Amino acid sequence: MPGARRAPALLLLLAAGAGAAAAVAAGGAGAGAGAGAGAGAGAGGGGWGWGGLGLGRLLPWAAAPAFPDGASEAGALEVLRRALRLRTVQGPEGGGAGEWAKLHSLLRGAFPAVYAQARAELLLEHTLMLTWQGTDPALPAHVLVSHSDVVPAPGPDAWTLPPFAGEVRDSFVWGRGTLDTKTSLVQILSALERLARRPGFQPRRTLVVCFGHDEETGGAGARAVARTLRERGVEVDTVFDEGGFVLLDGMEALFGQAPAALVGIAEKRVLNVNVTVHHGGGHSSLPQRDGRSVPSTLAAIALEVERRPPPVGLTLPTEAFLVSAAPTARWFLRPVLALAGLPGVRSLAAGMLCASGYEGDAMVRSTVAVTKIGEAGEALNSMPRSGWMVLNFRVQPGDDDDKLLAYAREACRRAGAEGRVSLEVVREGGGEAHETLPVAGPRGAAFTAVETAIRETLGGRFPGLVVAPYLLSGATDSRHFGGLAKGGAVRFTPMSMRKRDIARIHSIDERLPLQDFFDGVAFYRRLVELVAAPEDQELEYVQLGG
Repeated sequence: MPGARRAPALLLLLAAGAGAAAAVAAGGAGAGAGAGAGAGAGAGGGGWGWGGLGLGRLLPWAAAPAFPDGASEAGALEVLRRALRLRTVQGPEGGGAGEWAKLHSLLRGAFPAVYAQARAELLLEHTLMLTWQGTDPALPAHVLVSHSDVVPAPGPDAWTLPPFAGEVRDSFVWGRGTLDTKTSLVQILSALERLARRPGFQPRRTLVVCFGHDEETGGAGARAVARTLRERGVEVDTVFDEGGFVLLDGMEALFGQAPAALVGIAEKRVLNVNVTVHHGGGHSSLPQRDGRSVPSTLAAIALEVERRPPPVGLTLPTEAFLVSAAPTARWFLRPVLALAGLPGVRSLAAGMLCASGYEGDAMVRSTVAVTKIGEAGEALNSMPRSGWMVLNFRVQPGDDDDKLLAYAREACRRAGAEGRVSLEVVREGGGEAHETLPVAGPRGAAFTAVETAIRETLGGRFPGLVVAPYLLSGATDSRHFGGLAKGGAVRFTPMSMRKRDIARIHSIDERLPLQDFFDGVAFYRRLVELVAAPEDQELEYVQLGG
C-alpha cells in the first residue's frame, strides 16, 4: 500500500497506554465498559485525557476517559481487545446478559459521533440496530452486518493465549471472535466514526447497521432487524455481510501464486430434514438379521446419501468464480475456465471441480450430511421400534425443497426403507422458511464497490491480487433479509489467511494479523464512501492513519 504507516510497535505502545489509562479511570477493561457507561456516554466518550501523564491524581477532573477513541487506530484496537474479553456466548458457556450490556456501553462510549448521527435501537434486548438517515429518501438503504456473539471456547488450556483475554502478541491479536467476527463489528463502527467526524459528510443513501446477538445459534436478532425494516416500509438495496476473505495459498491450480480475495455473491441455504424409521421391534434374544432393524436402516440411509449425493450443477456464482480464475490458472485449464458459462463447457467445468476434492465438489452441488442421530430403543433387551436422524442439506441456488425431498425419499427407497420411513422438514429455530436472496451480480454496482474497496485498501499489501466472486457454502445473517434486499448480499471480510489457518475458525488459537485489522477499517470506510456518499462529494481514498 502506498504511503507510510506507523510502526506496529508504536501502535502497541499507544494501545497499551490507552488500556492503562482506562484502567486507572475505570478499574480495568471490564469495569471500564460497565461502571464508566454513564459518564463516558454523557461526555461523548473518547478524546484526549491526562491520565496517561499521571496528572489525574493531582487533578481528578483531568482523569483519562473511560473509553478509547474509536476513530484512532490505537483506540479502535483497544475497543476490539475489550470486546474480545466479553464472553458473549449464547448458552451456559457465556457470561449472560451482562456481557452484552458491557459491550453496548463500550460501543456507545468509543464511537460517540456514530451514536450522535444514527438512531440506535436494541432488538430482542441484545441485537444492535443503527440507522443513519440518508439525504435522499428515494434511494433504498444498504445494510452493514456483523454479529456480537461467538461460539464457546472449550479447552482453554489448549490455547497459546487465553481465549477471552484479547492479548496482542507476535503482530496478532488473539481471542475468540477475532475471525468470527467481533473484528468486523469494531471495524465497521470505527470506519463510520471517522466518517461521522468528517466535516460536512452525510450519506446520500440511508445506512442500516445490524449487529445480531445470536448468529451462531440461528439468527433471531437479524430476523428481528429485517422484520423491523419491513414493518417500517424501508426498502433495502444490498446487504454487506461477512463471508469470503483473502486466501493466500491453497488454490495454486487456479490462482498460481497470486492471493485471491473471495467475495460471496450468494450463499447456500440450509434445509434440515428429519428422517424417522419405524420397525416392529422385538426381543433382542431373537434378532431377525434381515437388515431391516432401526439401526441397520438408519445406517443404510446414511451410507446411501454419502455415496450418492445430489446431482452436480454449475450455478452463476461458481461460473463467475471459474471465469475470474482463467487468467491466472494453469495453461491447460484456461480455455475451459474462460468458457465455463457456455452450454457445451458447463458440464466439463463442473466435473473438473467435482474431481478436485471435497471443497470443489461442494461448489457444484447441494450437499447433504447426517448431523444428528436420535436415541433408539427403550430397554437393553428390546429391539428399537423407531429412531431418527437429521439430514442437513446445504442448498445451492436453483435447487428447491421439493427437489431435495424427492432425493431424500429416493435415498430411503434405495436403502430399503420404503414404507417404513417418514420425512419432516425442520425449520431453523422453529421459525419460518427464508425467502431466498437473489444472487448479487458479479458486474453489479455493489460487487464493483466491494472490489474497488478491496483493491484500493488491500491491493498494496497483496501484489497481483485477484478478486473472485464465489458461492459461500456456510450460512450468514444476510439470509434473513431474503425478500427485502432486492440487490442480494455481498459477503466479504477484510482479512487474510493461509489455508492452514482456516481451521482456527471456531477452534483453538483464533487470531488475526494486526495489519488486517487496521486495513479492514480502511476497507469499510472506503466501501461506505463508494456506496453511500453524496454524488457531489469528492471521494479520494486516503490511507488510514495518513
